[in-house]
Amino acid sequence: MRITLHWAAFITAVAVVVAILLCPVFAQQVYTTVPVKPVATEHKILPPPGYDYVYEGDLTIVMVKTVEELLILCNVESSNTLACSIRHTIQKAA
Repeated sequence: MRITLHWAAFITAVAVVVAILLCPVFAQQVYTTVPVKPVATEHKILPPPGYDYVYEGDLTIVMVKTVEELLILCNVESSNTLACSIRHTIQKAA
């Protein structure tokens, strides 16, 4: 009797797995991502096309632990600041 229950449980488990694999509801859906051209709005979030390219030069990223440290590094007073960028130019010797 005990062996019969073991096989019954095994067959039930196999039937459930087969049903899940064959049922399209549980199948993985594939989505295709289509790039969309951004629409110009009153909020100037995206750069002008002339500046929208991958930067190939040297870039230094500095991570800070606190907002206070960020405000000092960026030399700003607004507590809404999340990041800043600073351009450093290298003076060539004459």
